[in-house]
Amino acid sequence: PAPAPATKNPVNDGGGDEEAAVPLPAPPGRLHYLDNVKTILTWIVISHHGTAAYAGGGWNVTIGDYRNAFGAFARAACALNQSYFMCLFFFVSGYFTPSSLKRKGRGAFVKDRLRRLALPLNVYAFVLGPCTGGLVSAMKGAKWTYAPDPGPTWFLLWLLIFSLLYAALDDDPNSPYAAGLARPTWAQLVGWSVPCSAVQAALVVALPAGFLLMPITFGSLPFDVAFFVAGCLAKQNGWLEDLEKTYGPVRRTLAACAACAAALVGLAYVAFWKLRAVHGLVPPRGDDDFDDDRDSYDRGGMATWQNVAGLCACVVVLGLFCPLVSVAWLQAGDAYLNVTGRAWRAANGAAYAAYVIHPPFLVAAQYAWLAVLRRLGDRPRWHAGQGDSTTRLASDWRLLAGWAFTLVATHAAVWPAAALLKRAPGLRRIL
Repeated sequence: PAPAPATKNPVNDGGGDEEAAVPLPAPPGRLHYLDNVKTILTWIVISHHGTAAYAGGGWNVTIGDYRNAFGAFARAACALNQSYFMCLFFFVSGYFTPSSLKRKGRGAFVKDRLRRLALPLNVYAFVLGPCTGGLVSAMKGAKWTYAPDPGPTWFLLWLLIFSLLYAALDDDPNSPYAAGLARPTWAQLVGWSVPCSAVQAALVVALPAGFLLMPITFGSLPFDVAFFVAGCLAKQNGWLEDLEKTYGPVRRTLAACAACAAALVGLAYVAFWKLRAVHGLVPPRGDDDFDDDRDSYDRGGMATWQNVAGLCACVVVLGLFCPLVSVAWLQAGDAYLNVTGRAWRAANGAAYAAYVIHPPFLVAAQYAWLAVLRRLGDRPRWHAGQGDSTTRLASDWRLLAGWAFTLVATHAAVWPAAALLKRAPGLRRIL
C-alpha cells in the first residue's frame, strides 16, 4: 500500500522562528529533558558562583564578607545548590556513559574522553585560570603571579577518572552491565544517603582544602561517586521510565522539595543571623586590620566543637535533601522539559563551553561593579593573600544590586561567547 502522507505540524512546519518560539515534543528515543536539565544546571552553577561572589566566601574574590541579611539568604541558597547540582551532573554523565562506550568501543571512547575532558581541563588550568587570577589581582590591587588554576574544571578531571574506570571495569561493553536491578525506592535513597553523609562529614572536617582539585563540601565526593554509578545503572536498567510509578506524582515531589528547601533556608538563616556559629554558612574569622572597616560581630574560629557539630549536622541534613531534589529535577524534566527546538538545541550546544569559560567573565563583571562602588564612595579592600573583602558597604542594597548586575552581565556575555567558541574550527568535537 502507498505510504500515508506526512502530517505537518501546524506550528513548527517549515522551521524558522516558530521552531524556536514553540518547542516540539521530543521524539521517542533520546531523553531530551536530560540535555535540557543539564543546560539549566549550567545556568544555576554560573548563578551560584555569582551569588557566592557577594555572599562572603566560595568564589575567587568576594565582596560583602560581613554579617548582612542578603548574605544570610545567599549562603543558604548556595548551600542548597551545592548539596545536589554537581551530583546531578555526574548522574547525567553516567547515564550516557554505557551507551557511548558500547557505540564507540573502548579505544575510541577513551580517546573521545581525553579529547573532550582532558584538553579543556588543561587549557583552563594553564591559560584561562591564570588569566582569571590576573583579573582577581587587578581587582584587589595586588601583584599578580602566574599559577595554574583548574577552577570549575575539577569536574572534568573527576568525570574523566570515573569514565576511564568504567571503561576499564566493563569487560564487555556489548553486554548489559548490572542489569536487572530495580529502581531504588524513597526509603532506599534515604538509606544510601545516610552513609554517604557520614563519609562526607568526615571528609569535610579532614580535608578542608579539597582532594585532587575537588572542593570537599556539601554533596561532593561520596555523593558524586554514588550518582555517577547510579546514572550508569539507570541507563542499563531503565530507571528513568515511568518515574511516577515509584516516586508518586511529580507535583507532590516538587511540593515536598519546595517545602524542604524553604525549611532549610529558614534554618540556615537562623544559624547565620542568630547563632553565628555554623562553619560553611558563616565565613571563618577575618582579622580585619582596616581601622574604618571593623566588622560588627565576632564570627569565631572554625575549630570549636560547636562549629564542627553544626557543620556535620548541615552535611547530614543536606545529604538527605540531595536525593529528594534530584528526583524532583528528573520528574519535572520528564513532565515539563522533554522538548526540543532551535532555542533548546542552541542552549544545549553552548552549555559545556559556558561552564568552562564563565569564571573570567564573572570576575570581569565584578570588577565593573567595583568601579561603580568606588564612584559611589565605597572602597572595598582585601587582606594580603585573601579573597574575601570584609569592608562594610554603605548599604546592603549595593550588595544586592551588585549581585543582580553581575549575574545579568555574566550570562549576557558568556552564552553568546560560548556559542561562538563552539563554532570555531576544531572546537566542535571538543566543546
